[in-house]
Amino acid sequence: LMNVGNMLSAGDPVLSLGEHPHWKVPIYCAFPEFGRREKIGDLAVDVDSGAIMLEESYPSSAEAIERYAQITYDTLSASSART
Repeated sequence: LMNVGNMLSAGDPVLSLGEHPHWKVPIYCAFPEFGRREKIGDLAVDVDSGAIMLEESYPSSAEAIERYAQITYDTLSASSART
């Protein structure tokens, strides 16, 4: 949040078991002007340490999260203009 913006929030985590157990936490972005909250990705968090696992996350960087939020905004804006 400190690197991307204040419109982001987390959803309910889901435990993902496998070689590297982690919590899969949905990333949502709010778009108040459209009355929408859209999922823009999933953040992986190590079960034991609580560390963010970028290699297991999608998108995998703050810049990519910001880019996905912008793409979603542009899509909502274009849809709103058509109606």
